[in-house]
Amino acid sequence: MKAIVVLSLLLVLMGCSGGLNSKDEPISPNAANSTNELKQPIGIETTNVTFNDFIVPSEYQLKRDLSHSDIDATYRLYEFEVGNSLQEIEDWIRSESSRLGGEIMERYTFDTKSEESRDLIVELPSKVEPRIISTYTPRYMDKKHLVIEETLIKQLRTIDQNYEDHALVIYTPTENGLTKESFKGNYYHQHTDIFSVYFYTQAFFQELIEVNKYNLELKYDMTKDELDYTVGYFDKEGNEMDPYDITDENRDDFTFGIQLKKDFLPRDETQRELILFNWAKTVLIGDKADSRVYEGSEKVNFLSEGKVFKSFTLHELVE
Repeated sequence: MKAIVVLSLLLVLMGCSGGLNSKDEPISPNAANSTNELKQPIGIETTNVTFNDFIVPSEYQLKRDLSHSDIDATYRLYEFEVGNSLQEIEDWIRSESSRLGGEIMERYTFDTKSEESRDLIVELPSKVEPRIISTYTPRYMDKKHLVIEETLIKQLRTIDQNYEDHALVIYTPTENGLTKESFKGNYYHQHTDIFSVYFYTQAFFQELIEVNKYNLELKYDMTKDELDYTVGYFDKEGNEMDPYDITDENRDDFTFGIQLKKDFLPRDETQRELILFNWAKTVLIGDKADSRVYEGSEKVNFLSEGKVFKSFTLHELVE
């Protein structure tokens, strides 16, 4: 009997459905301005304003600057580590948006009483296609982050407080043992943990195999394949359970995760661990369109026939 491998993820993922087929390519704006250098005020008549025109406080530490384009839009992701309070971050976004002639909307998730979410949408002046920025404020333990997704929309759509984009950062191992980051501007997502893990896992293997040309044999395309893994709740023997049968009383008897129908991972232990680490990181913290608090104790467990052989905490996964 082939070994059954399960990836157990102690997390709840949020989102809803979005785009799927896409291709990475650079876009024109330069990296975010990280100085307090004074700029001349820009009035509402100014056209083609981008996030690059924002005066970014010097204490904001740029963690990533990634770009992506598909048939619907061109996207750019900026992620900063910030020390400011949510109110200070919100005030800065509102002030700069107003200075540049942007129109501000509070996303449906915006909550002034929340310690997590002050999500905003800003429509910036643009000559042709609509250009918006979305803001999110996740916190990784004691580190507050500000995520800005800038979108130049090619296909006209309604922009209101219910508009959703869905930035996904995908982490994959390189040949020299480092981690490569790539970005999808509006990837498939869901409000359910099971489907979110399916979508993020597919994105991980698409990047690893189709883009990075990693030699790994498995079926992962949800549109055409019977997958070589199953996402769900499993008992100690690896039997999949109906999620509607999981209750608060019996939850500890089951493991939520990804169960491999065959062991398709590399035999080399170093490569095997690198894939598991980056796969877990993509599933657990790749979602950048979520202003949630990560405590650091969230854990990703890898199991074989019900036994854990490797685990990572969020504390080990984040920078």
